[in-house]
Parts: sequence; C-alpha cells; structure tokens
Amino acid sequence: MTTRITALLCILTGWLVFQFQGYRYGERIALMQRELSEANLAFEQSAREVEHLAQRNFEAVSIEDTDRKDEVKVVTKIIKQEVIRYVASNTDTDRCSLSNDWVRNHDAAARVSEGAATKPRMDESATEVKDANALIAVTDNYLAYAELAANHIALRDYVRDVVLPVCGVGSK
Repeated sequence: MTTRITALLCILTGWLVFQFQGYRYGERIALMQRELSEANLAFEQSAREVEHLAQRNFEAVSIEDTDRKDEVKVVTKIIKQEVIRYVASNTDTDRCSLSNDWVRNHDAAARVSEGAATKPRMDESATEVKDANALIAVTDNYLAYAELAANHIALRDYVRDVVLPVCGVGSK
C-alpha cells in the first residue's frame, strides 16, 4: 500500500508541477501578448509622427518651390522685356552677323535639349542670323534653363526634406 500511496503522491506531484508550469507558461504568453500590443501601439504612433513630419516638410517644400518658380517667372519676364527693349531701341544691334557654325551649334543644342534624335550634318545649310535675333533666342534659352534649374532645386529639396527623413537618414 505504501508503494501505491507513493505512486499516487508522485502522480499528484507531477500533475501539480505540470499545472504550475502551465500557469507560468500562460503568464508568459499573456506578458508577450501585452508587450506585442504595446510595441504595435508604439509603432503606429511612430508611423503617425513620421507621416506628420513628411506632410509638414512636403508643404514647406511646396511653398518654397512655388515661391522660387514665381520669382524665376518674374525675373525672366523682366530680363526678356529688357532684351526686347534693347533690341528694338538700338538700331546698331545688327552690327554683325553670326556664322553658320554658330547657328548649327545653337540648333544642335536646341535639338538635344528637346530630345530629338537627329544630328545635324556638317554640310547642312543654316540661315544667317543677326545678333539681335540671336540675343532674343539666347534669352529664351536662359528662361527655359532657369525654370529647369528651379525644378531641380525643388527635387533636391523634396528628397532632402521629405524622403530622407521618412527613411530615417536625415531631418529638417
């Protein structure tokens, strides 16, 4: 009978240990679930903060970009008006003719900037251009490139102030 009681006590002890371990295991699972829930909440809060930062920086970059483009338009309009006024008022503006090489080079540069695939041939004829017309053409090119430069600055600012902070690389 002692053996039976001992066996029964061993079984009972094993069952109690198993129950206790199960209880502790349940506590660990509950603790891990709480920690996971807290981590999810912290992640969501962090994501909202990053989104808010990106939106704020995007709005600032957009305002700066709009201001920059407006300034470029005003300045280039003034420059073009002054060039046209100079050309119109100065009777000596046609004092020299530009060579056909200048015209070919200018036309080739215009084709490259427009994305045309054709290249001029060396024997291609070009019309002679007076310096007054060339001055207006160069002014128009300056205006186009000033706008392009403003676009590149806007892109740089967007990457620096919006994209990189969201990626955790930098911040404004």
